[in-house]
Amino acid sequence: MSPLKLLTSQRPRPTSSAPRRRPIRSSERGAEIVEFALTFPMAMVVMTGILVFGLYINKQLALQSATDEAAQITSITRGTGVASNPCAEFVSVFETVAPNLNPASLTFTYTINGAGFTGTTCSSAASDIVQGAAFKVTTTYPCALAVFGKNFVPGCTLYSTTTEIIE
Repeated sequence: MSPLKLLTSQRPRPTSSAPRRRPIRSSERGAEIVEFALTFPMAMVVMTGILVFGLYINKQLALQSATDEAAQITSITRGTGVASNPCAEFVSVFETVAPNLNPASLTFTYTINGAGFTGTTCSSAASDIVQGAAFKVTTTYPCALAVFGKNFVPGCTLYSTTTEIIE
């Protein structure tokens, strides 16, 4: 054999230091599909859990914010806005601030100058709402941590309590 033929018949060596790819064997075909089929459902459960928890936190923050703002406005106006009914004024402001919460599911408990009231109206509280007295309100709202139709925390209730000094 000629020396020229020997030089040209040799395979050139790779110049880069990158590892060479191994050819895919026929027994490894479809492995990616199987891995995807095994991991995708778990990833979707995690993503759904994150979404449901985010909705829960959103409702809790909306409840807390609306309770704080409505109590502050009611304590400043001394309940004179809605026919001298501080509870009705609180509910009116609350529903304006938190329109995404279902009003029929909300419950309100008030303590005005030591007297307790429940519900959406308390016209007898007009005499109790005096400057310097405490206006305490507790708002509750049911929550549902349902994922794919299954409620994981039945009976879950969100609470928000705030106290303002009547100005």
